[in-house]
Amino acid sequence: MNSSCKNCSLYQTAKHVCLGGEGPIPCDIMIVGEAPGFREDDTGRPFQGKAGEILNGLLKDVGFDRKNLYVTNVIRCRPPNNRTPTKKEIVACNPYLQKEIKVVKPKFILVL
Repeated sequence: MNSSCKNCSLYQTAKHVCLGGEGPIPCDIMIVGEAPGFREDDTGRPFQGKAGEILNGLLKDVGFDRKNLYVTNVIRCRPPNNRTPTKKEIVACNPYLQKEIKVVKPKFILVL
């Protein structure tokens, strides 16, 4: 997305700054999480930690393959200690999510 983003202070503690989503483009289904966790920040990919394992299992249970879906987060940098993002951080990241939605063109957005 924008590895030089400094729209909020989260870039100061993130290993991967402005982590983008992944999946096919365009894609009918987009899944949006809150923010990267430790594992996501470490790998530079969304939904790689425990939440990713749970998501993958639930998707499989209902007959979806994650590789056919687009996954991303509202917040682009990991908040320290996985704390809840602030309103200011959400506002700072919103343009990236809006751009992603325009590019991916999902018919459905599942917000987690």
